[in-house]
Amino acid sequence: MVKKLYAILLFLVLGLGIISAQSVPEVFWYKFNETGGTQTQNFAVPGRGTAFAPVMGGLTMGPSGQFGDGLIGAGGAGGTDYVNTGWVTDIGTSSWTISLWLNNLVPGTPLYYFFGDPGAASFRCFLNGVAGVGAIALRGGGMTDVFVPGIAPGPTVVHFVYDATIPDVKAYVNGVHALTVGQAALNINGAGPFKVGGYSTSAGMSPGSMMDEFRFYSRALDAVEVAATWNSPLPVELTSFSASVFVNDVLLNWETATEINNNGFSVERKSVGEFEAVGFVPGFGTTSEPKSYAFTDLNLQPGIYTYRLKQSDFDGTFEYSDLVEVEVIAPAEYSLQQNYPNPFNPSTAIDFTLALDSKVSLKVFNILGQEVAQLLNSDFAAGSHKVTFDAAGLNSGIYFYKLVATGIDGTEFTDVRKMTLTK
Repeated sequence: MVKKLYAILLFLVLGLGIISAQSVPEVFWYKFNETGGTQTQNFAVPGRGTAFAPVMGGLTMGPSGQFGDGLIGAGGAGGTDYVNTGWVTDIGTSSWTISLWLNNLVPGTPLYYFFGDPGAASFRCFLNGVAGVGAIALRGGGMTDVFVPGIAPGPTVVHFVYDATIPDVKAYVNGVHALTVGQAALNINGAGPFKVGGYSTSAGMSPGSMMDEFRFYSRALDAVEVAATWNSPLPVELTSFSASVFVNDVLLNWETATEINNNGFSVERKSVGEFEAVGFVPGFGTTSEPKSYAFTDLNLQPGIYTYRLKQSDFDGTFEYSDLVEVEVIAPAEYSLQQNYPNPFNPSTAIDFTLALDSKVSLKVFNILGQEVAQLLNSDFAAGSHKVTFDAAGLNSGIYFYKLVATGIDGTEFTDVRKMTLTK
């Protein structure tokens, strides 16, 4: 008898609560964790420019950045010392957000540049100068200057958020709104490449200064998202989480777009009371490639079940996903399934379903009708059940297994099936 599908329930959650897909930058996301290397990976999704941007001139990567390593200045000029994003600036009239972590800055008179494109109407960001001692400036690109004081020496996280629907530029310092500068509608396009850690041929980052977590979004982050992400390493972008039911098994599937320092996922289930861990699926550590995961929760009794994922980093920090809920429905009839595998050696699985709570007897007989094994003789709840038969002590041949189930309403169900032991 073909196994019946009693219920299929699918719940799909997009942009989930570990780190929403919306929080991941779309243009650039440089973490500068490649100590001693000459390239740094762009973790943005989908990302612009090159997947691995060359770190040029005297710029290096090493400890200690916001969450790991960082980009270290050498005092060279932007003509030689810069991260070559490989991107020809084409922001256009769209909204955008740029954020970066800065430390060991030198307040004073000299200008030190952090990013920009001279071909995009001199769109650039720098420290000191007209902005004031220890202040940071965003200017060019046809915009009204944005000067943010109190940045040096750091550590400081700065966000510049351009909202094309207003239009204005909001600046945030360590996740807190600092100021707003009204703008005419901007249209920023350049000849490239957009540089990070330098600009044109001007002075780049000062010796020993540091940059980390350079993030460039193709949209305007709101205040809530800035506050939630300015001091977050964005460990995992969970893009989907679904649950489906087949008879009495629940299949969970989820996908990530990016992972940072991901140790893995603890699968937690609740029917009544508190959540309990029912399994663990290892993560892929750090990757910018989409990854797919699956976990099957087997042999559940009828009822409503709620699942969540507990994503943990290697340092022990963790976040919970949103919830998915499924219902395992009791079968509508009694049945005895064909054993699998069949033929078998030396063990096989036997499935059966009960429409009601029942007294169950399951016995095995040889071809002469002699009982050779009693597998079950006890009470079972309504639902689907599985038992394993180990025939290691029996000879090859044809055997029969017989199920007798007596429901609590007095209904009796009997069925017999044949199986073959081959040694």
